[in-house]
Amino acid sequence: MGERRAAGRRAARAAARWRRSLGVAPARGGDKGTVTAESAVVLPLLVVVTLALVWALFAAAAQVRC
Repeated sequence: MGERRAAGRRAARAAARWRRSLGVAPARGGDKGTVTAESAVVLPLLVVVTLALVWALFAAAAQVRC
């Protein structure tokens, strides 16, 4: 069992060295959920902007009819 762990650690270190050689930054655990939080802020704004554009389109169409 100890040999498996040692082999796993060696593989993890080798993978980390390989990622560093490619310039890939290590994963940071503190950033989890940031996309969800940003989306929660941006999505309502996108809905409001879309509704405003639809309202403006209908207002322009009503002006053209008159």
